[in-house]
Amino acid sequence: MTKPKFYGWKLVAVLFLLYLAAAIALYGGNIANTYMAKLMNMSRSLFGAGFAAAYLLVGLGSALAAVVTNKKGERFTLALGMAGVTAGALLMALWGQTPAGYILFFGLIIGTGFAFATVLPIQTIITRWFQRKRALATAVVLTAGGIGGIVSAPLVNKLIETTRGNWKLAWVCMAALAAITTVLAALFVRNNPADMGQVPDGIEQQPQDKEVEEKKVKKVYQTRESWTLKEAFKTAPLWIIILAAIGQFVGFYLCIGHGVIHLMDLGVANETAALSLGILAFASIGGRLLSGVLGDRIEPRFVIMGGLLLTIAGCILIINAAAVFTIYLYAILVGAGFGLVYVCLFTMLGNYYGAEKIQNFLGFMIPIITLFGASAPLLGGVIKDKTGSYTAAFIGAVVIAAIGFISLFFASPPKKT
Repeated sequence: MTKPKFYGWKLVAVLFLLYLAAAIALYGGNIANTYMAKLMNMSRSLFGAGFAAAYLLVGLGSALAAVVTNKKGERFTLALGMAGVTAGALLMALWGQTPAGYILFFGLIIGTGFAFATVLPIQTIITRWFQRKRALATAVVLTAGGIGGIVSAPLVNKLIETTRGNWKLAWVCMAALAAITTVLAALFVRNNPADMGQVPDGIEQQPQDKEVEEKKVKKVYQTRESWTLKEAFKTAPLWIIILAAIGQFVGFYLCIGHGVIHLMDLGVANETAALSLGILAFASIGGRLLSGVLGDRIEPRFVIMGGLLLTIAGCILIINAAAVFTIYLYAILVGAGFGLVYVCLFTMLGNYYGAEKIQNFLGFMIPIITLFGASAPLLGGVIKDKTGSYTAAFIGAVVIAAIGFISLFFASPPKKT
């Protein structure tokens, strides 16, 4: 009997498409919401509150997603999340122009749907299906977020300009794409390799492989123990990983939420400002792929440190980014920095604490880092309204990222007592 081919890489392709559709709703929704805010003369505080609500629910929803995943499995959670994104996009097209509708549909429904449809169930699946190629598989799937930005930002901007400001049509198109991927999740996702009679990476561990694995562990640490979340609470690396993640996500969310509209305020052409978001997303692809290659070869925490440095530089540049070269350089730095951190953040977590209970770690960590990250667009909007400038907001993001960078010097692998 012919042994079935390893399903893991086909699964990676399916997860890629799911993440792509969710990312298009986020990045494309950013452009659609920017036009809506301009048309409705929406205050920057309210505009920022919508993004803050969405990102906050991405975090808080992840805790609920962990509960659903434990009870119903990753496939059910992914399909439910994409159905939520579909519903939220349709509701935005119908009633998103009101303050209550904007915060409820984009913030609550799409934010929660994104939480269910992306990082927690996807990373849980990847951690179970891959060990030797864990960082690479993670990188491939997470590049979907960058591609989603590249595709959606310029296309949605062009669609809205071509239809004379019809931002609602953009939401209808995004809802249709989300609906298609809801079906894909239900039909093709498989939670564990054992469900198909397979093993991680599709490779049976042979006795002679042990020496090779030991040598690999010396280069990139991967625990052979199964940690519970309660046990991890007592270890410093867990909290350092969270602190480093906060340092990255605060700056990134601030740039995503207010970067385009800040550049427009500086007098940058609408097309150039919108393109910066696409460039940022494109740069994140390179960062994610590079992170996937490096994360299987050197300690992920060093990759994360490099990403934080790039983000710090980008947040400094955007403060007065009037020249086209400066705008594009800012976008490249922040995008690449995010990509480097994003992949290795989850790889480091799995390497330090194991795959068996990874969903519980993600369900605990994501709400915390997203709570801080979601505050960035809200506080950024308040600072803009109060001071007339985003300068203090971007400087604050630089300081927080620097704290995360420094903390990683002390993130040695944890040991059970």
